Amino acid sequence: MNSQNGKNVVIFLGLVALGFATRMIPYVTSVQSWNLNAVMAIALFAGFYFRNPIVALAAAALPMLLGDAAIVRYHSLEMVANYLGLLLPVFIGPLLRRRFSATSVGTSTIGASLIFFIVSNTAFWWANKPHTSAELLLAYSAGVPFFRGTLAGNIVFSAMLFGAYAIALHRGWLTKEQPVASATSN
Repeated sequence: MNSQNGKNVVIFLGLVALGFATRMIPYVTSVQSWNLNAVMAIALFAGFYFRNPIVALAAAALPMLLGDAAIVRYHSLEMVANYLGLLLPVFIGPLLRRRFSATSVGTSTIGASLIFFIVSNTAFWWANKPHTSAELLLAYSAGVPFFRGTLAGNIVFSAMLFGAYAIALHRGWLTKEQPVASATSN
């Protein structure tokens, strides 16, 4: 295993451990975290960092799968929607490679949080409430405390992950992969 592969394995395992640990906080302590965890920030960072989308999806999904094995499950439609909402940032991450900046990371973080809010609360409404626009609005308003935690966690953990990456690049601990030249260029 070369040095870069070893670093990638350590980063992968670190992301999974961070996601699982932050996801389990409300279940192993008396602290109500209202979705304040690192899972979505990990999905965004994994999509950015890992070139292989399967590896990026695994880094984001494993904390959820491990957490769900340890806690009570919820309605299957809601689970599917929550996984979808939490894994979508994996596909936003590669866009950040083109223009890596604090602004692009911040915008992506907020956008991913909004997408998750819409997807998860729509699924909650569909699975549990009468299908009226009034009930949908009530589902969204009931989700606001969770959105605050989701947004706060995403901002804090995205700043930590992308900040650590920028520091590692600056210090030379990691190297930024250059795009592969096409076969036709000489």
